Amino acid sequence: MSVHPFQDPSLLQTALTHGSYAAEHGVVSNQRLEFLGDAVLKMLVAELLYRAFPDWPEGSLSTTLGFLVGNAHIGGLALELGLADDLRVGRGAALTGDRRRLNVLADAFEAVIGAVYEDGGLDAVRASFGPIFAERIATLAVPIGNYKSSLQEREAKAKRSLPEYRIVGTEGKDHDKLWLVQLRLGEETFGPVRGKSKRAAETELARLALGAMPVT
Repeated sequence: MSVHPFQDPSLLQTALTHGSYAAEHGVVSNQRLEFLGDAVLKMLVAELLYRAFPDWPEGSLSTTLGFLVGNAHIGGLALELGLADDLRVGRGAALTGDRRRLNVLADAFEAVIGAVYEDGGLDAVRASFGPIFAERIATLAVPIGNYKSSLQEREAKAKRSLPEYRIVGTEGKDHDKLWLVQLRLGEETFGPVRGKSKRAAETELARLALGAMPVT
């Protein structure tokens, strides 16, 4: 994963070192960088949201921020960026598929942000990650927390069937479970999509449905 020209490449190596690998090889894990990166990421995304939506109240900004920096979203983003291929995990963790678990990838993503911050400061973080999150923020029509209610209101106003959300399965173990949820909207079906919670999956489905619906 190449997001920044590191002056100190060892920072990136540490950021991509899972605790299981660190324990096996006697090296430093990415936990401290993850702690730093978590705080920096929240500040970056909060700033982007604040400037992108000057009319949104604090509650709407907070719920949207929570989604954008949540494990499900940034873990999926890390997967898209190919971070799983560079992550160093222990032998046992590799066998159990930890390399592609969303919470593990989310932690590593935050650690990489922490590493970039340590190497180049906040300007480097903005340059490397700002465009990624700005692109996603630009697609938002309503605050994340309002997608389900907005979809229901639109369907009711148009005198159509109300949205029906249905759990179609789960993935992973109890401590790291993903919910697979599908949305039925009249004759259309959306999903299934995965979420760390049923609510998160339903919210994403509502967002997809709103984006696919014609303006009335």
